[in-house]
Parts: sequence; structure tokens; C-alpha cells
Amino acid sequence: MPGMLKTAVRTRVALTLLAATATACGAPPTTGREGLHAVIVADDQRGGGDAPQVLQAAITSSDATVRAAAATALGRLEQPEYAIDLAALASKDTDLSVRLAATHAVAQAGSTSDGAQVGDLLVQVLNTDGDYTVRGAAAAGLGRLRYADPARVGQVEGLLRDILGAGDPAGVEGAARGLAALFRNHREHAAADTTVTALSAAMASDGSDLARVASVAALAAPGQLTGDALNAAQASPITEIRRRAVAAAPSDDAAVALPAIDAALGDAEGAVRLEAIRALRGQPDAQRCARLLTALEDAWPPAQLTAIAGLASCPGAAIALEPIADGAWDEMGWQPRARALASLSRLSPAAAGMRLEAAASAEPWQARMYAARAAGEIGEQAVLRELAADGQHPNVREAALRGLDANADVEPFVDALSSPDYQLVMTAANALADTDDAHIEPLLLALERISAEQRETSRDPRMALLRSLDAFGSALEYERLEPYLSDFDPEIVARVTAMVTTRNGGRPVIGEARPLPPLPFPTLEQLDEIASTTATLRMSSGRNIQLRFLPFEAPTHAARFTRLAADGYFDGLTLHRVVFNFVLQGGSPGANEFMGDGMYTRDEITARAHLRGTVGTSTRGRDTGDGQIFINLIDNLRLDFNYTIFAEVIGDVDAIDAVLEGAVIESVTLDRSEGP
Repeated sequence: MPGMLKTAVRTRVALTLLAATATACGAPPTTGREGLHAVIVADDQRGGGDAPQVLQAAITSSDATVRAAAATALGRLEQPEYAIDLAALASKDTDLSVRLAATHAVAQAGSTSDGAQVGDLLVQVLNTDGDYTVRGAAAAGLGRLRYADPARVGQVEGLLRDILGAGDPAGVEGAARGLAALFRNHREHAAADTTVTALSAAMASDGSDLARVASVAALAAPGQLTGDALNAAQASPITEIRRRAVAAAPSDDAAVALPAIDAALGDAEGAVRLEAIRALRGQPDAQRCARLLTALEDAWPPAQLTAIAGLASCPGAAIALEPIADGAWDEMGWQPRARALASLSRLSPAAAGMRLEAAASAEPWQARMYAARAAGEIGEQAVLRELAADGQHPNVREAALRGLDANADVEPFVDALSSPDYQLVMTAANALADTDDAHIEPLLLALERISAEQRETSRDPRMALLRSLDAFGSALEYERLEPYLSDFDPEIVARVTAMVTTRNGGRPVIGEARPLPPLPFPTLEQLDEIASTTATLRMSSGRNIQLRFLPFEAPTHAARFTRLAADGYFDGLTLHRVVFNFVLQGGSPGANEFMGDGMYTRDEITARAHLRGTVGTSTRGRDTGDGQIFINLIDNLRLDFNYTIFAEVIGDVDAIDAVLEGAVIESVTLDRSEGP
């Protein structure tokens, strides 16, 4: 388990909250609504304070709801030592919901260690529980553990195959999810022929869509979605299965791949056509490029944009891309222009260079950002220096810096250190590490300024600044770093402690974090209100996205989103990251990965699958949520058990397909139903 997970990201000592719900004897309650609240508050402590004791007491509660919540919370600590008590609960509890929660929690507890011992506990659950809902949960858990012994992988495969063959819907779903994870985590392992046969049957069955999609994912992971199974997947009525089928077409066998790609290019669903366009990579130029040129006429913008990007490696395609790059650089139509310019910069630098000026002076900042990327590709230094001074958006400056050499022109990098944008500061800091020690002082001043903001989410730029400072060795006066030995972020404390210790001749230096006060924790009444609330994201695309929250699965994330939405935080922000056939991501004041709300939110991982339309929290490692969200455009099963899901899209789910990079969240409104 990484050190940052064993040391809490922030100390969530919520003694005052626990005291507010305490019984007369001073111990947290373990039944009823008060008991449930005590558990979810302890869960938020992420193992700090007396949280483990509270949770271990709660799994013996007479209240099944409390026991289930406590089991989930213990699993989220991801510490294998809790797996034994959880497995006992999973094997002996009389309540199905508790056994189910405990079974998933066993797997979560062992998810970051060698899975052999925790796997044995899940096998015990399989052997003692006759309910296939629990058996399916155990199967999913067995599959997602990581095993050092290759023989163990084969044994687990056999167990999951047996459950798959039993035919119970819940068992099939769990076993298919488990096999998909098993083969994804152990790519060197080849599935047995009998497993391929069982998965092919599950894919073609009338089971749940999740079971069928997971079966295809399991076949594709070891590259065994071939032959009859591939043909069946291509003919499936389920869009996600057809999409995965064309993605699995063998790139090294044009005789097999091209017919599958051609069939998918004619599919009624844009997601399948888009995947076919991607699958053309690796095919012979003549066949690939002809199909990409045809795909420029696709009526679905994401497919068209993917074709434009693909043409970057097609000789002679410049003549088709130039008219697109010459289009108007307006707020509603910059995406095709930007993609075409990017492709031209790799395909025909001269053609791209002729169009740089128009892009570099365009009104949408995204156009100027793409201009900077193109200028970096073709080495147009004058354009890069101009865009490095862009006064309207830091992402333009950041893209320009990536094409400049700090040793040849250091001023733009030093200037960038004073920016409030974390991504821009990080890029500048990383480049300055390779320059002379005259830049130590600007780096130190940037570190001091950002640290004074007292934002947990400033970790990434501060770590980048520390790495750069450390590169200067003895030229750095390490006394300047001593204040950070008592920083609010334990990761910063650990980094500075190591730096100062090294420069102190190896003599140990003691650092101790002083965490910031935690965010207020939602009350049960607030969670009840969130449960009856929907949010409407009014998008510049003209189609609204409506969300329903899951506050009792992810209380801190749901509460944070609704609080920020009520404050108008999201109004005018963008969905800055759009990866077709993957996710939409946004809600960043800087329209990048590194700018968000000030405090971290811990992960609240459940067994819920990352299906199309589920809404999660973007992170950069465990427990680093900063208020940014992502929406799954497809069934992203590889994200399961790793990212928090706190809401789901309801109503017009297809509205998410209308979102292109840079789409603006014009406003977010919250509506509460009165309820019974």
C-alpha cells in the first residue's frame, strides 16, 4: 500500500461530530440513524483518530443497516488486517445486505496487497453461502485481487468459470466482472478454452446487460474475442458489445479486421462507428486512409473529429484537411478547425504554418491553445513566445511553454511561476529544474505564495516546485524549507523531511504535519435532502444533463457537489476533457486537471459499476478529489472499485453525447422533490 494511503491525506478527527451523536455513556451509538451517522463520520476519518474502533464496534451492531455501512467503511481503509473480521461477517451474518456489503469489503481491504490470503477468505464465503448474490460478489472480488503466483490466477479462473456455468444471473454477473478484472490485471495469463466457451455463452445469453458486457470485456482482455465469439459480438443488439467487438479486431490481420471495421463503420450507433475509425490504426495506408476520408462526412461530430485526427498519418490528406482548418474560429465551431490544424502540423508543417496566425489570434482560448501545440510541433518559436504571454488564459501559456526551451529563453518560465494556475506553475517549475541556480529564488517564492493559500489541492504544484529545487543540490539553502516540516500536507512534510535529511548528512530530521480543519460533514437530514434532489446542468450544447445523487453511497462527494452547485461554483466552467468513448471531465476553474476546490475529498468506493451515465469524481491518486467530476460515456468497467460514483445521469442520457471539448456549463440548478 502506498505510503500516502497509510498516512491519512488529512487527519479527519471528527470528535465533536461523534460527541454530538454520542450516547449518555460517551460512546458513539451503533443503532438507528444516529448509529449510521456515526459510522459514515468515522468512515470519513480514513482510519484516523478512533475511527477503526468505532467501525469495528459497529459491525457487531444489532442494526443491519449500520453493520453494512461499517463493513463498507472498513473495506475502504484498504488494509488487509481488517479482512478477517469482514470475512466472518460475510460468512455468518443472517442479513443478506450485510453479507453482500462485507463480501465486497473483504476484496476492497485486500485490493492493494498480494491477493492470496484475502482470496482464501473469499473462497470461504463461496463455500459457505448458498445465495448467488453473495457468491457473485465473492467472484467479482476474487477476480479483482492481484496474485503474485501465476498458478493462483489459474485456480481463480477455474472457480469463476464454475460460477459462470451455474447459470444463476447474479452469479454470472459477478463471475463475468471477476474474469474481466482477472484477465485485465494478469495480462500474461491466457484464458482456458473452457472459459472462453463459458464467456461466449454468457455474452449471448439473456442475462443482464452488465453480465454480457463484462463477458465481452473478459474475452477481449486476453485477446480471445475471436472467431465465432467475435462474430456474435458484432451482431449483438447491445451497442457496447458491438463497440468492444470492433475494438478487439486484430490489427495485425487485415483480412479479419477490415471486414469487421467496415461493418462497424455502417453501424447506426455513433459510438460503434467511432471505435471502427480508431481500429483503422495499424491497417495498411491505402485501406486506412480511404476509409478515414469517407468518415469525414460522418454526421456524428465525435466520429468526424476522430477521423480528422486519424488523417495525421495519411500521405496526401492535407488537401482534405486544409479546408477544415480554414473554417471560422468561433465559439461553436473551433473543434474541427483545431483537430485539422493539429493533424496538419504533423502531416504538412508548411500548410500548418500558413494557418498559425489565424489560430493564434482567434477568440476562443482553446483555439489559441491548439495553435500553441501546433507551433511546438513545427518549431515556430516566434508564435510560441507570443502565446507564452497570452493574457487571457493560462492553458494557452502552458501549451506554449511546452514548445519552448527554458535554457534558450527563460523569461516566460520565470514569469509563469507567479500565475495562480497550478498547471502552468508545474510546467514552468519542471522546465526550470534544468537551468542554472539563479532561478532558485523565484521557485522558492512561488512555493511560499502557493503554500500560503492553505489549499490541500495545491499538492501537485508544490511537489513540482520541491522537485525542481532539489535538483539544484547544495546551491539551495535548505533552511528555507524548514517551515514545511510542519506543513498541513503530510506528503509535503515527507518530501521536505527527506530533502533536508539528505542535505543534513543523513542525520534524521523530524517533520510533523499540522492538518487543516476538515470540511463540515453533512448531517443525516442534509443527506436525506440530497437524496430527493436532482441537478440540471444547462449546457452550451443546448441539451441539459440531469443528475440524481447517491448520498448514502458517497455522502461527502454528493454533499460537496450540491454545496458548490448552490454557490454557483460550476456556472460558466467547462467540460475541458472529452475523450470520446470514455469520459467527459470538467468543473475546473482552470479548465485543466490541476485546478479545483481547495480541500481534498476522500474516496467513497462501492461495488456499483461505472456504467454509461454514472458520474464520478476525478482524482490524482487515492483520496484526492477536488470537486472535478467525470461522466462515463460508455461502460467503463476498468474503473470499477477505484473511483467514487456519487450520481447518475437520468432522463435524456444521450445528452452526454452532444458534449464536445470546451462545452460550457452555463448553470447548475438544484430541484428537490417533496417526497411522501
